[in-house]
Amino acid sequence: GSPTTSSPTMSPTEAPVFPTLPALTIPPTMPPTPFRECFEVQPPGCCRSATEDGGLFTKRNATDINDCKQQCDYWNADPNQVCVGIEYRKTEPVNQCKLFKETSQFHHTNEDASCGVCCNCVDTQSPTQSPTTSPTTSSPTTS
Repeated sequence: GSPTTSSPTMSPTEAPVFPTLPALTIPPTMPPTPFRECFEVQPPGCCRSATEDGGLFTKRNATDINDCKQQCDYWNADPNQVCVGIEYRKTEPVNQCKLFKETSQFHHTNEDASCGVCCNCVDTQSPTQSPTTSPTTSSPTTS
């Protein structure tokens, strides 16, 4: 009996290849946002009413204009509060965000772009409209 010296043919050890999956984007938990859009009052500047007054507002801090708009949405989602628009001002040390309670504030701006940005936020789709107004299950009348 001759010794079997045949070495087993082993394939080189390969690392298992895992498909690279895209990172999951988990949306932050948001309040049920109504369909709102903010329109900048032109020309750029701070908000003014017809009587040039500053209006009723709640002053908050904001990181940027989108943060300010988001705060308006959060504020408006509260049944006890109302936010019809914002005025965003880049100020030191923190940016100012005014949450306006009256639409009279968007009559015009002071036309001073360095003052801030005035935006009127409106519901683009009323959340009170029930989608079941027109019945879609009506049988065709054509015989």
